[in-house]
Amino acid sequence: MKRFASRWNTLQRIAEQRKRIAEFELLREQQTQRQIAERKRQLTEENNQQCNTLKRTIGETVSSHLLIAERGAIEIQFSSIESLGREAHELNEAIMGLQSEWTTRMRDEERAQTMLNRDREEYHREVSSAEQLEIEETARAIDLAKRVREQKAT
Repeated sequence: MKRFASRWNTLQRIAEQRKRIAEFELLREQQTQRQIAERKRQLTEENNQQCNTLKRTIGETVSSHLLIAERGAIEIQFSSIESLGREAHELNEAIMGLQSEWTTRMRDEERAQTMLNRDREEYHREVSSAEQLEIEETARAIDLAKRVREQKAT
């Protein structure tokens, strides 16, 4: 009985630990996703500011070197935004993988729980049948002793 309880407690602790780890991984991925979105927003704002600066400078008479520099900065901003988009896509895939793994772990935990319940039921049946056999054997022994005493008395 103690071994069964120990096994049950160990399985419960493992299930809880797995659950906490999966939740932590999911939260970490979501936090990274939020950070990427914030960085993307910042880069977009910087890009808009540079576009506005470019619009103002185009309105003025400026050297072509300044216009080329502004254009280069804008292209760099766009490439940064594209790379963040790719990174966000990769992180979304990672999150979906974690969610899939989480689902698999939960199914495994349910299966383990079902097996544990079956083991517990089987154990209780065995204990009950062993107790019943012991009761029947004791009753037979008492009955036999009673008959022997009655035969000796007669």
